[in-house]
Amino acid sequence: MTERMTPEALVAMVSERRDTLEALVRAVPDGQMTAPGANGEWGVREVLAHITGWEALLMAWLAATARGETPERFAPGYPAGAESIDRLNAGFAAGSAATPPAGARAAFAASRAALLAALAPLSEADLNEPGRIPWTGDRPLLPYIASNTYEHYDEHIPMLERWIAER
Repeated sequence: MTERMTPEALVAMVSERRDTLEALVRAVPDGQMTAPGANGEWGVREVLAHITGWEALLMAWLAATARGETPERFAPGYPAGAESIDRLNAGFAAGSAATPPAGARAAFAASRAALLAALAPLSEADLNEPGRIPWTGDRPLLPYIASNTYEHYDEHIPMLERWIAER
């Protein structure tokens, strides 16, 4: 469960866990970016597309919120639920098929910068007060951010560590 957090602590947590993930990605030569096994049949390129895809969704939700709109979660045509998660994940991975390793790395880096910019305007109340952000219902915003950033990175870090160690 996600505890209360200040905006500064959130940015530090996201940055710290992203640094760990990025260090692992740097350890993978371009020639191995598409080798399967980094997460099931996915290579590192697909994992990066998956992570940046979920970051993009989070940023879209935050942008809609800033405009006073209710975002369509997860995305238009993808109502919140396990089936949509599977479809979105498959789409993120498939969408990376034509992306060269350098492009995947660049998109991953650009996503970090955009994400940190999207988090910057959030206040401690925005993050922690249940119901402050209407589309979160009676939950605070922080768990939505955590599950699409540092908690998500923590899910993939051990997979990548294992995959790298086996190579």
